[in-house]
Formats: sequence, structure tokens, C-alpha cells
Amino acid sequence: MRGGTSDISQISQAMQGGDGIFSAAEHTKINFKNTVCLYDYCAYIFSPQIGPEETLLPFLIMAEAFPNELVEVKKAVYQPDTGEIILNVDQKYQDRLITFMFPTCDNTYYAVQVAPQPAAFPSAEDITATSAELNP
Repeated sequence: MRGGTSDISQISQAMQGGDGIFSAAEHTKINFKNTVCLYDYCAYIFSPQIGPEETLLPFLIMAEAFPNELVEVKKAVYQPDTGEIILNVDQKYQDRLITFMFPTCDNTYYAVQVAPQPAAFPSAEDITATSAELNP
């Protein structure tokens, strides 16, 4: 899913309404919760606050690292017991500002920016909860 600058621009423009496919939602209904980095991946954990009338398109979720680099989402998982979305990306992006875009069936998208997190060791609870999700 990585490509040259023109590929990134085209995908980003399509998601951001550059050619009329998706437009930004007025208010985000997806909250960033936490990042857990283990092995070669970082799991970004989000809590969606959407109603039953909205449907996210998980196969179109994308991420863009500042400045203008497409980030491949290695694995996207929905945890129904906690209501969380977990997105795995390469650990090399952990020190970069990343914008995650969550498209919906209504041709809108929710954009969530995640700033680099201070270095910290994950808790035993975080390791247990996400270790199975980190290896695609």
C-alpha cells in the first residue's frame, strides 16, 4: 500500500474530498485511547462513539504520517467486548504525528490525529490484552 508521493496525494485527496468521494465529518465520534508498541508493531487503540445507523468501512481505514507519507495499516481489529478498534502499524512510525481516517458508508470520514507518545513500558495488562493482535 506504500507508493510514491503522487499515490499518497491521490489517496489522501480521495479520502479528504479532493474528488468528491468522502467529506470530513463535522464532529469526530472516534476517540484515541492508547498506543502499545511491542515487537515490530504499534497497536493504536480507538473507542468509536457511533450509533447503529452509521457503518465504518474497515477495509478503507487509512493512516498518513506527517509529512505526507502513507502508512500501511497491517491489521484492523474490532473488539466487540470492549467496543475498541485496534489498528496495527509498523513501529517505525511511533515518533511521528499520524492522522487516521475512518470512512463511513455515508461518504464521510472521521479523522483522528495521534501525536507521538512519551516513551513508556507497557503494563502487563496492556501486553496481555494486545499481544495476540500485534502479530498479523
